[in-house]
Amino acid sequence: MHLSSIHHVAIVCADYERSRRFYVDALGLRVDECTGRRFAFCADPDGLPIEFYEG
Repeated sequence: MHLSSIHHVAIVCADYERSRRFYVDALGLRVDECTGRRFAFCADPDGLPIEFYEG
């Protein structure tokens, strides 16, 4: 099987606030605040969607 691209990445995290700070502050990803739930959608500089959830 040959993969040409990745559509998106979903990450389950134990500490939502810490993970959010890392991805936004350290990596510079932006957060799409579309819900009030404890998960966030980010996009890398190439537009790859990244989701992270508190687990």
